[in-house]
Amino acid sequence: MGYADLRWLLRPEGGRWDIKSTEIPLLLKKEQYHVLQRLLLLSEEQLYNQTLHRFAPLFEDVPYDISHGFQKPPQQVSISTHPVLLSSHTQKSHFLHVRSIRVCPLCLQEQECYDRLYWRMQLILYCPHHRVLLQEKCPACEAPIPAHRQNPYSCPSCHRGDYRTFISTPIASDHPFFLGELLFLKALDFPIAENTQSFAYLARSPLFTLSNKSYIRLFRTILSKLEQFFSHQELVLLTMMLQTVLSEDFALQHVLPSTKRVVAFLLFHWLFLEWPAHLSTFLDVWYSISTPPYTGEKPEHVNAFSRYLFCDPRDQDSSAWLHQAYQHHHQQFRYDPVRTDHLREKVNQLAQLVHQQQTERNSTAEHEPPLYVPPRLLTHTLPYPWESLTSALSRAAKNMNHPCPERLLDRPPFTPCTLESFSSGEPRLPSEADDPTLAHLLQIPRKNLQYLSCSHLVASLGLPPYDLSRQWIELPEPELRSWLFPSMMNSTTKVCPYCVREPGGYDRLYWNLRGVLCCPLHKVRLLERCPSCLHHIPAVRSRAGQCPFCQREIYMSPTEQLLEDGVLIAGTSLLLTMLHIPPAEASSAYKHFAPSPLLTVKPGVYFTLLIGFTEEIGSYYAYSQQQLLRLCRMLDESTPSSEQPDLDPYAPDAEVLLFHTLFSHWPVRFFAFLDIVYRTVHLPLRPPGYMHFRWRWLLTTKWTFITPRWLFDAFEKHEQQYMEPEDIGNK
Repeated sequence: MGYADLRWLLRPEGGRWDIKSTEIPLLLKKEQYHVLQRLLLLSEEQLYNQTLHRFAPLFEDVPYDISHGFQKPPQQVSISTHPVLLSSHTQKSHFLHVRSIRVCPLCLQEQECYDRLYWRMQLILYCPHHRVLLQEKCPACEAPIPAHRQNPYSCPSCHRGDYRTFISTPIASDHPFFLGELLFLKALDFPIAENTQSFAYLARSPLFTLSNKSYIRLFRTILSKLEQFFSHQELVLLTMMLQTVLSEDFALQHVLPSTKRVVAFLLFHWLFLEWPAHLSTFLDVWYSISTPPYTGEKPEHVNAFSRYLFCDPRDQDSSAWLHQAYQHHHQQFRYDPVRTDHLREKVNQLAQLVHQQQTERNSTAEHEPPLYVPPRLLTHTLPYPWESLTSALSRAAKNMNHPCPERLLDRPPFTPCTLESFSSGEPRLPSEADDPTLAHLLQIPRKNLQYLSCSHLVASLGLPPYDLSRQWIELPEPELRSWLFPSMMNSTTKVCPYCVREPGGYDRLYWNLRGVLCCPLHKVRLLERCPSCLHHIPAVRSRAGQCPFCQREIYMSPTEQLLEDGVLIAGTSLLLTMLHIPPAEASSAYKHFAPSPLLTVKPGVYFTLLIGFTEEIGSYYAYSQQQLLRLCRMLDESTPSSEQPDLDPYAPDAEVLLFHTLFSHWPVRFFAFLDIVYRTVHLPLRPPGYMHFRWRWLLTTKWTFITPRWLFDAFEKHEQQYMEPEDIGNK
């Protein structure tokens, strides 16, 4: 037509129509079709088949209904009545952005050069005719190749780059990735030359005989599950283990790790090329490198997930051949421990190699640590008394020479986990391993895992599972759990510097409980940061007494040792004793509270008062630790100084410290606390003297069923003393 710019054709000066160039691949409006019909002298169906909508009948979940015109092949679909349009989700997941495209340098050298529609697909990396890598950037300025350009082979950004000049080494005609591309294009109704060497390999695959719709359904189902079950790094290692990519394929070695979907695409088609030998090889490798490995004697998670991967209950009929091959493999399966050990060692070597290559290519960027598959035979890690789960895992990692102990708590590589298999005890990180895996790593019975978490401490109190009343009648177990375990993340820990530096030192499971502020045995405060570098202390680390960040020994900052009869030691000792932890761990320092009546209550009442008081007191001071510490020091001079630095390495919890202070030297400090609260605390929108009314309401209404008689009597006595000066003043 002689137009120098495509936009002049789509958006003429007269303004009779206005079509944006980015709308061409996904034409939606009827008027746009009518305009282009007149300009290009093409039918509406021909225009439709030049857009990405031609793939919609295959990718979108629409019924195969004759009344909707789907009885025709996709390239002949009529859009006059019921057009099938490509959804935005499908467009984003399977196609490049509408502004960009890949190109084949050799196709652009042809006399009639033009862009192919399948160049817009994310998973088509090689030209199906020339087998060279498609280019997506200008060889001169590295600008992305725009989909709409005046000259098909000239870069419109720098006007110097020629897309025809950079030609890669052709990929082998029998390469799994290239064969997968051909199968994929065949399902999209692009013709494949039958007289090529590749055609002979394709004809042996069961995918070649599937209908287009069946192939796309199977492709999308298994591809999504592969992406769900495995990480990007795991998929890359699997393809290397299965030797789907040869070391000579340098171009593909560079392209494959780019996206997770590309690796899954390669693995999917490799499975079905040498059928069913490749399927059996994949299952044998997967079963061998999962944790624990599948032996055929009892079901493992990996066995359940492999069945879900290849046996779709929603589509039993069309995939019967796949289900049959899967069942046949399991009937012939024989466990080989020698092969299992070899494969586990090999995948670890490949993981180290991949990590080393990534580091060499880009030494400045942060890289994900290498994966590590534990040995098949593990050493029994006998838990120490009151040891935490993370501490036991740290010792297990040391026994198996794990290069990254902090990764041992993650989901084991190549081992999918189910929600049902996670413990109902302490909350864990989303990536953490489940109970069967943890029991396997420690080589202990699964039922013994509960003793490595604090869940059994709460269960031993016999609290009710719930409380439906508006008033506290009895503390329910879930509420105590949420108070004791305030953080959903347990990747860090508090430590006693003396406990971890002892020969065979280890972390205690109760150190991370709220309210545990010191070690009653060594009479020192617990650290939650390294005193040297002020990093939080990881729960899983190579050496219990060494900071993994600065590599220095975890030592105590110069300070006075805490007094055994001080509130900090006695309060922590009392809290641990209420959880039925013996004096050998909790010490007997709680006896210094005598004659406080707090020593006479049952654990349920103690924790009810503790939670109620800390929540109420904390709300007065907007959870300011400094203000609460100053209040503690006003009541008890032995309290640690409130003048703490901004980055204090010690574990703070001023609300719990204040609670125990109130019930020591009973009832003198309780009376002093009420006097201070009445004078200094003023809640917004409340009249003067409201705090006096509020504390009576708390003890007589909100906490009426849990308030011990001795506490109410002490409050009444304080009321008489508090009111006497006012009466004298009035007289």
